[in-house]
Amino acid sequence: MGIILESQQVQADVAFRDGVLGISFFDPSYVRCESILINAENRHIGGILHEGYHDFGELPPHISVRDLGHIGRALLTGTLPSGQGISLSAPLQLSFI
Repeated sequence: MGIILESQQVQADVAFRDGVLGISFFDPSYVRCESILINAENRHIGGILHEGYHDFGELPPHISVRDLGHIGRALLTGTLPSGQGISLSAPLQLSFI
């Protein structure tokens, strides 16, 4: 697993299926995010890990912010160097600033 630097761009695939916001990380270190933040105005998504914000980019266009307001957690997944999958969840916070 790589070293995590504050405010670095994180490679992740974001999907919303069957009422679940799933985030699959290329670096499995980010599966341990303490919370997921979405800015509803500009559609940016990121996570808090070790007291630092890490940007995941923009929500894909097919994901409605309105739909995300009904869910409380995001499913975080990744693949360890051993090839074993890891899956955790984190609270989802929407901001309307």
